[in-house]
Amino acid sequence: MNILNNENEDPQFVLLSEKNKDEFLVWCLTQLWDDNLELNDEFLNYYMELKINEWIEQNHPWLYCYTCIIDEFKTQQQNEENKKKIKEEEEAKREKEKMRPTDQNKRRELFAKKFETIFNKLN
Repeated sequence: MNILNNENEDPQFVLLSEKNKDEFLVWCLTQLWDDNLELNDEFLNYYMELKINEWIEQNHPWLYCYTCIIDEFKTQQQNEENKKKIKEEEEAKREKEKMRPTDQNKRRELFAKKFETIFNKLN
C-alpha cells in the first residue's frame, strides 16, 4: 500500500506538514507493521503527541521522524532491559547474603578459607 501521491516520492524527501500529518501517521504505522516491531500503543501515542508539532515546525522529513520513533523505542527497550538486569543482580546479591551462615564457628571457617585463598594467590 503506497500512501504517497507519487510512486517516486521518497519518504526521506517528503516534509512533514499539517496537511500530510495524517498520511504520515498511516505511513509510519504501516512501516512499523512491515518491520514487525511490537511497539506499545501507549508509548507510540504519547511520543507522537509529544513530537509531531515540533517535527512539523522544523520541517523534518518523514523518514527522519520515523527514525526518531525507532531510536526512542530502542532506547526505551534498552533502559527496561538494564533495569531488569540490575534488579536480577540485586536479587542474586540478596540470595548470596541470605546463604551466609549465622553460626559463629562456620563463619570463622569461611573467613579462614577466604584468607587462605587470597594469601595463596599473592604468593
